[in-house]
Amino acid sequence: MTRDRLIAMYSGIALGDALGLPVETLTLDQIREHYGRVESLLDPSVNVFLQNHPTEFGMISDDTQLSVAVSRGLEGAKSRHLDVIMEKIASEHVSELEKTDRGWGGSTKDAVRRLRDGCSWRDSGKSERADRGFGNGIPMKIAPVAFWALKNELPRQEIIELVAAIAAMSHRTSMAVSAGLAHVAAVTYCLCTPPEEFSTQDFVRLVVEFSREGRAYLPETAVPDDISERLAQVGVLAALPLPEIMRELKGGCYVYESLPATYALFLKAPKAQSTLFDLVNAGGDTDSNASMGGALLGALNGGAIFPAPLLEQLPIRDTITLVGNNLFDS
Repeated sequence: MTRDRLIAMYSGIALGDALGLPVETLTLDQIREHYGRVESLLDPSVNVFLQNHPTEFGMISDDTQLSVAVSRGLEGAKSRHLDVIMEKIASEHVSELEKTDRGWGGSTKDAVRRLRDGCSWRDSGKSERADRGFGNGIPMKIAPVAFWALKNELPRQEIIELVAAIAAMSHRTSMAVSAGLAHVAAVTYCLCTPPEEFSTQDFVRLVVEFSREGRAYLPETAVPDDISERLAQVGVLAALPLPEIMRELKGGCYVYESLPATYALFLKAPKAQSTLFDLVNAGGDTDSNASMGGALLGALNGGAIFPAPLLEQLPIRDTITLVGNNLFDS
């Protein structure tokens, strides 16, 4: 667990986000038809979800924006007390809302608007809409919790309670808790494991073990799709060709699709630079999937895994480096 690997985690979050944003929601075949293989930053204005928003080359979306909010909340809380941490994380989300809600999912946008209007983080995720809380808005921003928990030597149950609270703030479902726990486990494993000792079997075992802890939370929101059982299949699915993985897992913004697809593609080649581009070119929720996968690549391999010329084109590069350094030194 080094400074380089933490900074690389943030770099992967931002670079995957920026690479995937222009082709968000396109299929593998559509990306191939229009762009060939994406290995450079594209004009984000082609994204249909951004047509009413100003855009800039190399821009990021909510994946990076809210990862930064979580990181600043953890750093700024200067406490291990859950209420103190969550108040600070909630405040950072409101601050980000005031800047832009460009690309935010419906569950997050609704919840943070409630926070802005005075609602407690304990209630902000409540919604009368049955479709709320099933997107990938929790794992896409939860990576900083992995490092913070390691640095502060949090017991397992404290980690679980923190992730469950972050999930309930905007995505009040058992599946969101499970997805958040899975990704914290995944990032933790990558931060702590020497690349040459990486084991697909150990990675999947830890991810599934933590994901299953989410079943105890908000059981009234459980649905037939069991994300823990889906995650248990990713090691086997990783052996398939990329198109077959996407046919099986789809990779859309539904977290039951998005997170397993991200892990299967990551596990195909967890130490290869090309994996980040595979995550972009696979189609689906490309910015979130590449951002989550980018976090894993950076956490495992360090900064050398990403092309320096691409990182230098990101307007947010200095910010994410500062955020990473601040969390490391907190």
